[in-house]
Amino acid sequence: MSFDEAIDLLENIARQQDDQDLAALIPSPLGRARIRVLRHLAGGNHRVHVIFSQFLTRDALDDLIEPFLGMLDDLSPYYQARIASLSPQQRKIVEYLCEVRGAIPVKQIAQRNFMSHQTASSQLRKLQDWGYVRFQSIGRESFYELREPLMRLCIEVKKSRGEPIGLFVDFLRLWYTPPDLQQHLTQLPPGAVQEREYVRYALQETRRPLVGGMLQAGPEPGSTQEEDSLVSLSLRDYEAYVEDGDFDHALGAAEEMVAIRGEAEDWFRKGKTLLELERYEESLKAYEKAMELDPDECASYVAFDRAGALLALDRWSEGLAQLENALDRFEHTHRQHTRNLKLVLQTLFGRIDSTLWPLRITNLLNLYAQRTLLSGLSQALVQSIPALFEAESSARSAQIWFDAWQQCAGDRLELTIALRLLKTAVRFRQSADPRALLELPIEEREILEQVLAKTTTAQ
Repeated sequence: MSFDEAIDLLENIARQQDDQDLAALIPSPLGRARIRVLRHLAGGNHRVHVIFSQFLTRDALDDLIEPFLGMLDDLSPYYQARIASLSPQQRKIVEYLCEVRGAIPVKQIAQRNFMSHQTASSQLRKLQDWGYVRFQSIGRESFYELREPLMRLCIEVKKSRGEPIGLFVDFLRLWYTPPDLQQHLTQLPPGAVQEREYVRYALQETRRPLVGGMLQAGPEPGSTQEEDSLVSLSLRDYEAYVEDGDFDHALGAAEEMVAIRGEAEDWFRKGKTLLELERYEESLKAYEKAMELDPDECASYVAFDRAGALLALDRWSEGLAQLENALDRFEHTHRQHTRNLKLVLQTLFGRIDSTLWPLRITNLLNLYAQRTLLSGLSQALVQSIPALFEAESSARSAQIWFDAWQQCAGDRLELTIALRLLKTAVRFRQSADPRALLELPIEEREILEQVLAKTTTAQ
């Protein structure tokens, strides 16, 4: 199923079961994010969507991992029956693909299963028609893998006791969250018309919060109708520019709002946009003005953004202290800092002497580990990957960057997926060969491809 079809199916389930909570959740930003996680794991399988629909309305997806692993146990007989219905040759191929993590060429499949290239190709085409596998051509080679990640995960969970799979579910839970909808919107291909409309609808539902999350204030009692109208026009332009990723013009719209009204929210928008433009000193001044005007409303958002700006300026001791304070005071909103942390990591990679990387990385690891927030750092590390592909960077520096992270975080379970994606991205940076990406399993590769879609090299 496509994303749109998954939405239709779940809406039908909600109506059939008279599940008001599910019906209310589906059109919300959180609902869309959770459905995206579900579809990512299910690989479009109708049956799996039906089974997992019960998890969508849980108050916290932190509680998803244990029932998810239990559901994998329940799904195992289903997948075993599907495999048992195949011919012996087809069964050998599917079982082999369950054992490997990435997409592999026909030649390797044939060799490992003691069959000719022609026989393997013929059986793979049948498996593709029946929905068991999918293929991708690169040059003259065809690479095959399982279509449904859950088929392989059902087998892996027996061997791994659930730990790596639980880690992946947790990573997805963080990856597909409402603040990331804006990022997904910019990455959709031109033909994804319906999905683009869904994402825009979800963004409209969160339009009251600013880019950083601060609630928009209503018109001030003393403001004139003309001022309100002008601010509304500038705000509309600002939001459109932000949606398009055009922060230069977004800054102009923010400055118009500052000039017309100059409330805390206007200064906050200006500071947030300057942060996106990596004009960190100016961003700090704008945030100071916002705090001066409304410290109660701005405190949590400015705290994280200010920490991000200080760290990006390599005012490391001051920035680290600010970040520690922000995490301690506003831990419930720590996810909004992921975007700023991504900018910090990109700056650390692009501007700071590589000899300082191990020390800086260790500082961040210790800070987040003490608060059990390493999964947020993991997400930010993946989101910072585009910095490796910028013109001024080199393949050598990308390798040193990975080596530093591997040295400092290689024993951190929470960083396992991020390090694997980073390692693959570095290999792709060095070779520019898309076959490097095929070594990842499909569910991880799709995440990396979303990130690489923003880089000139990947395009």
